[in-house]
Amino acid sequence: MTKIYFATSIVDCTPQIRKASEYILSRLQKKGEVLSAHVVDDMKLNRELANKDLNLYERDMLWVSQADCLVGEFTIPGGSYVEYQQASISGIPILGLHQRERISPMIAHNRTKLSLYKYAHLNELDFVIDSFFDKLPLFEKDRGKFIVLDGIDGCGKDTQASLLERYLISRDKAVPPKLTREPWYKNGRELRTLFQDQKNIMNNGRKIVDLLKENREDHLMTEIIPARNRGMNVISIRYKYSTLAYQGSQGVDPSEIVEANKNMLPADLALILDISEEESLKRCLADRATPDLFDKLMPLKKSQRQFYLDMQRYFPQDNIIIINGNQSQEKVFTDIKKEVDKIITS
Repeated sequence: MTKIYFATSIVDCTPQIRKASEYILSRLQKKGEVLSAHVVDDMKLNRELANKDLNLYERDMLWVSQADCLVGEFTIPGGSYVEYQQASISGIPILGLHQRERISPMIAHNRTKLSLYKYAHLNELDFVIDSFFDKLPLFEKDRGKFIVLDGIDGCGKDTQASLLERYLISRDKAVPPKLTREPWYKNGRELRTLFQDQKNIMNNGRKIVDLLKENREDHLMTEIIPARNRGMNVISIRYKYSTLAYQGSQGVDPSEIVEANKNMLPADLALILDISEEESLKRCLADRATPDLFDKLMPLKKSQRQFYLDMQRYFPQDNIIIINGNQSQEKVFTDIKKEVDKIITS
């Protein structure tokens, strides 16, 4: 189903604009899921504004980034500029509707994937909205794919990601892929400090989940989604699946982790490289692999691996494939290419 973000002025909204917004929303709801339908529902809107635990800005910016398009009622200057700006950064198509002769030059002069229409009567909008949505499939066809490589430590994610990057370049030199990884830059230093705190490894799980949620939202909005919308295939080393496996093994309730990640962009393809717990420890510890250390870490590794093997149960809508990582590097990559070729057209 098409995801639509509807932007309109809330503050200083005139009865005329309010009526137009309600009309536009009614038409958009026939086209798909309107993420921001609450903007013309005073009861819902006031309830959200009163909820101090809800970060409306971060939630709505993530919604804009993950929407297939933004439709805005831009008559009131600045009324929806923040949402418009995020949509422009994300590279999604924008339909701007307005009643005045002139609108904000910040919107009018930036025509990237922007269609503007000045209307005098509401019944004019039916044809305009229909025409805009008729063209959306053309944009979707050009959007890149989001591919994740994940798995327990030592499974070969980095090596295979580099091989996949080179393979995708060989397929399309004009639009090279974007290779990225988690954690992203935002609060990354704090996260790495917590990751390295072995003394409190079982006590930091909930805090890490919250920090990774912020980190992942920023990563999606500033790197992954804009790249996809420019037609680039994105390869990410680790994603929300790591949070479930690692923080789930730290004692955080898996349902809380799933809830924290419910608004995150699903990967078009998530490849879990599976190796045995023994092989993981052998590769990671190398010359430090004493019997005592093996015994200490083995239960944690077993738990992490089991979460990965059960990942489809926690994210049933995601396209998750388990790859046998115990094979040779060449055979692992052959299996990866087979899955990638299924989702990327020539």
